[in-house]
Amino acid sequence: KPHPLPLLHAAQVMDVSPQQCVYVGDDARDIAAARAADMRSVVALWGYRLPDDDPALWGGDVSVQQVRQLLQPDAWP
Repeated sequence: KPHPLPLLHAAQVMDVSPQQCVYVGDDARDIAAARAADMRSVVALWGYRLPDDDPALWGGDVSVQQVRQLLQPDAWP
């Protein structure tokens, strides 16, 4: 990452277009990879992150605090 090839390969294996995918990540590289693959992105606000790293600056489509929010598609972009 942020190279989009792994994301595009996953979409191809699942036989869906990248535009039908949502990529969840806990790092700016994940969001950059989603953007490069033309996928929507969800910023996961958990996981390892340096104290001065601000997820609001990553440019994700939406941010979620908890895993269970991923099951609420109305919160997705």
